[in-house]
Amino acid sequence: MPWYDPDCVVKKYKLLVVCKTCKLSFHDGCEKIPKKASKSTKVDWICSTCQKN
Repeated sequence: MPWYDPDCVVKKYKLLVVCKTCKLSFHDGCEKIPKKASKSTKVDWICSTCQKN
């Protein structure tokens, strides 16, 4: 499971959140992750790519 966002060109984001479905991690600013999901390990979050599939 990678702990980086390979598509990110902006390196100013520090918080990474893992998608429940694909298990990839994304910066909070790159995927527009809700604060509720980024502040709790009990909230499941699904990335935009997995939501489309």
